[in-house]
Amino acid sequence: MCRAVRLVLRSGIAVATGIAAFSAVTGLYSAPASAGNPPVTLLISEEVDLQGRPLPTSPATAQLFRRLSETTGLQFRIQPYPWKRALEQAYEGEGLLFGASPTPERERKLLFSDPVYTERVSIITLCDKTFPFRQMRDLKGKTLGVVNGTSYGTEFDRLSHSLFRVENDTSRLPGRLMKLTQGRMDGLVIYTYSQDQQTIAKQINQQFLRAFPAEPAQPPRFCVLPNPVSSVSIHFAIRYESDHGLIRDINQGLKKMQQQGVLQQIYP
Repeated sequence: MCRAVRLVLRSGIAVATGIAAFSAVTGLYSAPASAGNPPVTLLISEEVDLQGRPLPTSPATAQLFRRLSETTGLQFRIQPYPWKRALEQAYEGEGLLFGASPTPERERKLLFSDPVYTERVSIITLCDKTFPFRQMRDLKGKTLGVVNGTSYGTEFDRLSHSLFRVENDTSRLPGRLMKLTQGRMDGLVIYTYSQDQQTIAKQINQQFLRAFPAEPAQPPRFCVLPNPVSSVSIHFAIRYESDHGLIRDINQGLKKMQQQGVLQQIYP
């Protein structure tokens, strides 16, 4: 797979068609060896287009689930929700959550797996309204767009609403970018796999023009600040009372996939 289709997990950049195992946004995936096991409800962040229509699971995420199912024998029934609701469902014991990073509040309620991969947390601005950012105090007085219910690192979460303000958004990236062009925020915060800010910016500008083709042609509007807000690890998580050894099995599967080089292929 090319790097472009693995750029962002929860912010909607370059979401491709997925792979055959996930022909539907919501469905059951299992490896042949897992046919006798009851399915595990797997809560994931819902991605939708500007019309609210569900988008397929990203190729990297679909490949992770497929290979983990093959390795562990677990069946996964995929259930997308808006991120905040997916998190709340996990708190209520309604399934296994994928895509969460640990925070003190979450760790009081959820048992986390070993890390699956690490993501960079970046700030997107209008190119003609960038600002210097090297440390959190540089965000004083700014308004930053965030996806409702998402953590962007302990320090960022702690300082939101005090050092800077946050504008809660859905995960629909084109709509968030339009709010940025309208001056409703100074920047927006996204998760990215890529470390290359030019690559990220190119994908963001292309997606905005695809979503809003009537917008007048002009030089790239959106830039990525060179210094990240943080880097966070991404995990599976489940309510403690609902675990019953599931996280142990997932950790064993992830360890085997790491030893075989599978995770490195999915998230290079």
